[in-house]
Amino acid sequence: VQGPAVKYETVPTFDLSRSEASSNDGLNSFGMKFFNEVSKSDNPLIGHNFSISPTSMSLCVSMIANACDKSTEQSIVDLMDCENLEDVNSLSKKIMQFLPDKINKSVLSLANSVWHSTDYLPSDDFRTRMANYYFSDVVGVDFSSPDAVVRLNDWCRENTNGLINKAFDTLYDNTIIVCINTLYFMGDAKQTRKQIFHGVVEDADVDMMHGDFNLRYCESENWESVIIPYEGSNNMIVFMPKDGTTIKDLSASISDDDVKAAAE
Repeated sequence: VQGPAVKYETVPTFDLSRSEASSNDGLNSFGMKFFNEVSKSDNPLIGHNFSISPTSMSLCVSMIANACDKSTEQSIVDLMDCENLEDVNSLSKKIMQFLPDKINKSVLSLANSVWHSTDYLPSDDFRTRMANYYFSDVVGVDFSSPDAVVRLNDWCRENTNGLINKAFDTLYDNTIIVCINTLYFMGDAKQTRKQIFHGVVEDADVDMMHGDFNLRYCESENWESVIIPYEGSNNMIVFMPKDGTTIKDLSASISDDDVKAAAE
């Protein structure tokens, strides 16, 4: 049975143990490296406007690690620059409970799901970990059926408020497992007005941010940044390459340390 994302209670604050804090640094570093590699790829979408979520990738890889033997599990943990899977799981639970936010006009939500081939039966331990740490359904599906693509796309649409209608075009018949994370954010800027945005493909009439603000500014040799507040408790860090550095160069080289410097 396919249902909505598992419901869970959020928390306003949380504390990290020393090992969880180390894993958090590792996941942030892993996320930025993933972003760098995507930016370097030859995918025709790169070079146009694109959006990826390193947090989503980290959560999906963490879920996969729980389905592996000990050797593969440790290889994945090492890839994420973390110490052990137990800390990754407990940290992921805290991320799932802390990041979602509904304050004033800003909404941020996270949802996970695991879809497995009906030819395989996940262990009770795996199901328990997915429920306890990732608040994820574990659903059996026949990947050879055209209905499988429909079900996964329906889930993505439901958990992105209709913004992602088609995450999957097709699925291989021999697929064993699919892990999905959705991250939905909707935030109102403090002041906006309609203006023409000159996009890569065409122009569009969109809401542009306007106003006189005192913004936190940071710069390095290759970039400048500002932090722009949304209504509520969320902020957006905007990086702009300096002369001599292209957007693609910056995207392929920006690091977790750069983001930390801009956020301080």
